Amino acid sequence: MIQFNREQFRDILNSDGEFSVASEFWETDLHLGLGDFKSLLKIRDGKVIEIREAKEIEQSDILLTGPEEEWKKALEPIPKPYYHHVFSSVCFHDISWGGDIEGAMAYLGALNRVVDLLRAHARIS
Repeated sequence: MIQFNREQFRDILNSDGEFSVASEFWETDLHLGLGDFKSLLKIRDGKVIEIREAKEIEQSDILLTGPEEEWKKALEPIPKPYYHHVFSSVCFHDISWGGDIEGAMAYLGALNRVVDLLRAHARIS
């Protein structure tokens, strides 16, 4: 199972300099589905104002989802080829995205930073 403390992760994202630069002006609701562990991140003007549990796929601008086994590979400390980046994970593995893909591409650096920080802070069992 993959889990993270949502409140703590919000603070980690908001205090991360790289995420702050990459997410500047970003206004989105990001549905993050790590297998059965689903979260909705509300990002306003580049700051994560809320992360909460999402039981189902809710109304959101961007969806980034995949089976737990795929996310476990993507969140390894040194991921195998093509798991290291959101775009290559979507193209070559069973991680998918949906919704505002143009917006996701515009803020791909921020999406990658979210995954990088998950790699460091998520609990995988």
